[in-house]
Amino acid sequence: TTPTAVTAHAAHRSSFVARHREVKRRLGSKAGMAHASSRALAPDRAPGRVSFLARPGGSRATSAHHDEHSGETGESSLRTSVCLLSGNSLDCSQPTFAFVQRWQDLDFDGDGVWTHEEAEADDSNLGCRMAESGLDPEAVFRSLCRGIIKFHEGNYMKMLTNTKMVRSASVPEDDEESDGGDASGNKTWNLKVPKEIQEAKVVPLQWFHFWEGLVVLCAATDQNRCGQLIHDGIFDGALIGANGRNSGLQHLNAALDFCQQILRPSGFCDQSLPATFVMYRKQEEEKCGSPHFAAGSDYVNPYDDHDSLQTVEVSYEKLGMFEMASTYRFRMFLLLVLVIWWINLIGELVAIINLVDFCLNVNVDDGDPFHTLQVLQRMKKRTSGVFQKVTKRMSSVLTGDGQALPSPRGVEDVTSVLPENLMPTPRDAEGSIVIASIARPQMVTCWIMVVVRVVLLVYMAGVGSVFIVTTYSFPDLLMNAVALAFIFELPVFLFALLVDKHDKELMENMAPIVFRSSLPLCGRFFQTVTSTYFIGLVLFPLVCIGLVQWDLHVNILPTTEALECLCFQRGPRCVTNTYFQRSWWDEHWETVSWVFDVNATRS
Repeated sequence: TTPTAVTAHAAHRSSFVARHREVKRRLGSKAGMAHASSRALAPDRAPGRVSFLARPGGSRATSAHHDEHSGETGESSLRTSVCLLSGNSLDCSQPTFAFVQRWQDLDFDGDGVWTHEEAEADDSNLGCRMAESGLDPEAVFRSLCRGIIKFHEGNYMKMLTNTKMVRSASVPEDDEESDGGDASGNKTWNLKVPKEIQEAKVVPLQWFHFWEGLVVLCAATDQNRCGQLIHDGIFDGALIGANGRNSGLQHLNAALDFCQQILRPSGFCDQSLPATFVMYRKQEEEKCGSPHFAAGSDYVNPYDDHDSLQTVEVSYEKLGMFEMASTYRFRMFLLLVLVIWWINLIGELVAIINLVDFCLNVNVDDGDPFHTLQVLQRMKKRTSGVFQKVTKRMSSVLTGDGQALPSPRGVEDVTSVLPENLMPTPRDAEGSIVIASIARPQMVTCWIMVVVRVVLLVYMAGVGSVFIVTTYSFPDLLMNAVALAFIFELPVFLFALLVDKHDKELMENMAPIVFRSSLPLCGRFFQTVTSTYFIGLVLFPLVCIGLVQWDLHVNILPTTEALECLCFQRGPRCVTNTYFQRSWWDEHWETVSWVFDVNATRS
């Protein structure tokens, strides 16, 4: 594309920029409102944290996106989940990856170049359709131009093409020649990045294809995986000898150095891609966990049998944890712990049933459980002497004749009805205290106990089960189960520590309260379904099997699949899986073979 054609194209589209900006702004605001009002589905639901796996319509947060490299700031609807499941597609890629293979939408007029005016106008409405990435075409356009320039400034092209002198490169013109050589007589093609790219005005299709490969490679994020990427054949098409070329990566160690320089922290990906990539890298490190290394197999250069590289196998803590949690051995151990936890709840359940039966059938009277009469009797004895002295003095002052005033009527009425001694406590022949009935305030207290214990039982059954099934380590699982069982033992410790010794002796000397029960005492069916054997050996194990299977298919397997896609870009539904196959990269290196041809070193 000549500079004259570029200028004419820019003038042709400048009249439509303002209108497209307004349309984009309106559609973007509607998309942001729609995303903000939807609901997220993810294992990690803690407030204030980034969700892990979301489905379509998941919650989105509208926030300002700032490109620290280009200085641009714009508002977009960011996706708050690292992975997005849409139908049969699982997308865990970094935000810029959404623009890979979108040339038809970016080059709207199909003239073979993507201009800044096209990116700003966004005729294809990519800014709204990809609002979840937090990027817009204009920000990606500037990032693309900046990345091409940094690729040369950082000598990445020199590493890729194994040239002895590379200033910058572009698609060669037909009449372009080499401009010199080194002391050994080797000549190097020296072509410059077009001025339109340096000024962020135009990006040709060839350079967009080259940039796509760098964006796909940046999706790996971890430089420790470079050995595995080489073993997968991703760099085979860039080696010297591929398709008969005499330029490219000289050997496998050169491919390893090139990959590590691209993916290292503060490397090419961090410097050239938008700031959302750095955020994505941090989120991926948090979700995948710390890496673990093991010796891998040797990989031999397909074009040189004498060139080999021993690779390093990388695994991640979180992914390994979920893979272990999906094994049969761990699921059986989890089932046993869960059954023991639910059996531990039987004692509390039986106690609640007996308490309800007690409240329904025990005799209730109008007695005085708080000993009000006894308290008043003691108060009368202690205050009678003081009261008589006070009233005598007041009478002498008021009447002047030393005659005492009559006692208040209320006091006479109260003291006249108080018994001199309390009724004796009923006891049986063995001397144990016998309780035939309880008062109404005590009955209300018992019903309050029923409500509180039922709420605690349901809460502990639900939360405790979730706490157990979401533990993915053998030692932690066992310790958590013991900690949960300790909760129901707390009343015993509290009774032993807080209740007075005299009250404990009274309770030990108290005979059981006798009442007519409403529980079925006859009938084989009722006795079977209400027995602790049936509940503990049949009912609860079936419930626990259902919980374990539910957790496996709802949490473990989807999370494992998402981690596989996020950490290794693989999986049948993973969007990035296709881009990390040798076939895709062979086609990519063939598409950008002009880079090797232009920078070829010839004698």
